Amino acid sequence: MTINNSGDRSAEAVNETVASFGSRVMAFAIDAVLLGFFMALLLVLTGKPLITPSGAAGGFSQYLRVLGGWFVALLFCFAAVGMSYFCLMHAWCGQTIGKRIMGIRLISRADGDRVLNIERCFLRWVGYFVSALPLFGGFFWALLDVEGRTWHDRLAGTKVIYG
Repeated sequence: MTINNSGDRSAEAVNETVASFGSRVMAFAIDAVLLGFFMALLLVLTGKPLITPSGAAGGFSQYLRVLGGWFVALLFCFAAVGMSYFCLMHAWCGQTIGKRIMGIRLISRADGDRVLNIERCFLRWVGYFVSALPLFGGFFWALLDVEGRTWHDRLAGTKVIYG
């Protein structure tokens, strides 16, 4: 919707073409690669090896404990970095880097507002896990949905459009 000089929303709609599933997948893939590079850079900068030398005291069980600890730490770090990235970028400009490259953006479904608050963005990020639980069915739901919205879009009241 557009806003006229008096501040009211007029009936004329701006182009709010729903983003295709393929564009959304590509944007997410770009973001995942960027986050992966960032996480690898963090690992290099911390100087912590992922694998201990084979001759370490404690043998194989110690090796598994260290590796398991690193795996949990990486998952936590990736979740924290991912949450920060998606929530802050969506709240700041409605786009992640991947969405910007693909020419799509996130808006509020209810009013078409292009500025989302951080709470709505966090709710949408939590919704990623809801969408992923049943074999990523919540993501694929966009292929069946009339509005092209995923479960996390429905949960947060958002939609992804071109523009």
